[in-house]
Amino acid sequence: MKIRICKICKEEKPIEGFGFFTYKTVDGVVHTSIRWTCKECIYAKQMKHEETQIAYRDANKEKIALYYKNKEIKKNTIQTKIRWRNNKKMAIKYLGRICMDCKGIFPDCVFDFHHRDPLMKTATIGSLITHSWEKIKIELDKCDLLCANCHRIRHHAKA
Repeated sequence: MKIRICKICKEEKPIEGFGFFTYKTVDGVVHTSIRWTCKECIYAKQMKHEETQIAYRDANKEKIALYYKNKEIKKNTIQTKIRWRNNKKMAIKYLGRICMDCKGIFPDCVFDFHHRDPLMKTATIGSLITHSWEKIKIELDKCDLLCANCHRIRHHAKA
């Protein structure tokens, strides 16, 4: 019968009282080896860790609740940005993907939506971009698609 000394409790125990682990070397060879810590010490360490976690959670309930609330807000913000980008892409495609003034074709980030008649404007496209596609289309029908440069020139000419 093989015997091994546990590194934590320093007791001699039969080899069956120790667990196994596998590891892979750099050259890809898989090895199996016997742990140096007995099963009882590993279990005791896990129980102590679990007790520590429970005590931490009990002492910091408000802090943990705030963390998960902020995490959910961040998740919603990311989803909103994705929806905003997708709706902007669809809006640009709906208006033809070409600047009405210079006839240039640009990346989506360059395009602006210019209301032909400001009095007919119910909302900016930027504020509607997270709404339903039907609401966006109603407002897009009142707009021209312009590159940022031409949009600035149009507003400068009116001033």
